[in-house]
Amino acid sequence: MTRVWCLVVLSCSVIMVTRADAPRYHQELIRTLQTGKLETVGIYFSSPFLKKETRIHPEDPLPHGFNSSLPVKVVIHGWMGNKNHITIDPVKNAYLAQLCCNVITVNWEDGAMQNYDLSRYMVDIVGQKVGELLHNFFTRTNISSGDVHILGHSLGAHIAGNIGKYFNGTIGRITALDPAGPLFKLKSTDACSSKDAIFVDAIHTDVGILGEKTRRGHVDFYPNRGFPPQPGCYLLDILTFSTCSHLRAPLLYAESILLPEQFLSVECEISELFTSIRKCRPKNNLISTTKRQMIFMGEATPKNATGVFYLETNNAAPYGKGKHLFV
Repeated sequence: MTRVWCLVVLSCSVIMVTRADAPRYHQELIRTLQTGKLETVGIYFSSPFLKKETRIHPEDPLPHGFNSSLPVKVVIHGWMGNKNHITIDPVKNAYLAQLCCNVITVNWEDGAMQNYDLSRYMVDIVGQKVGELLHNFFTRTNISSGDVHILGHSLGAHIAGNIGKYFNGTIGRITALDPAGPLFKLKSTDACSSKDAIFVDAIHTDVGILGEKTRRGHVDFYPNRGFPPQPGCYLLDILTFSTCSHLRAPLLYAESILLPEQFLSVECEISELFTSIRKCRPKNNLISTTKRQMIFMGEATPKNATGVFYLETNNAAPYGKGKHLFV
């Protein structure tokens, strides 16, 4: 039976995608890429001391301000995005404000601006291309893949996973920010998975619409059960309903970079997200006779964390409840 998704585009047009279309479009995509589509995929270095980001070419000198003694953060946009998209800038700017790391953004705008089905079937090929660019750069800068943290939103989360596959799972950390759901199956080989890095965490904020319920990491977080609308995302129209919650994951993560202990979460079973969420609430966990594990979501997530975690957020920034969690 053919399954159909309605995907809302920021231009308010609607694209109908059928699973049966996938193989045909995949072949069409490959032909398109062979004509030069991948040539525009690039990686860019950002620094608070530079007026604009610098594109990293394999043959160019190292970008001014790059410090090989610091870890590397790689941030990847999703469908209909670019390196300066609203899902990229909050995360990038939060890291730059901390002066803690080297920040690299990925631009695959030409591929991301295609119909969703075409963009979806680019994640493996774009991941391969970006992997090659990063490998060349890390070799020149003597950066270990274990010191690299890749963050991707939507389709960018799956591209991050494919970069991890290129490096044979040796990347230090991958963070999947509301990984895209449409046209991905539980066992899609080009989807992000816990095997793609030493540590993989995922944040789900738009389950069933543009995101997915499927666990993709060693640890998966489901703020407010992971379903739309997220707090503050009101159902004014279908465009607001579909995009606001999907864009929430990068905003939550960006806040966690600046305020790492804002998002305390409680271990929860997937089934409890739908049937008995009361058991997973942090406040109830304090008075329960059976204590559940509690960890922070975001930048401060422990690298040995595993399982499913639930938390609640505010309806506007600051989203983390922090010290007001138990009031």
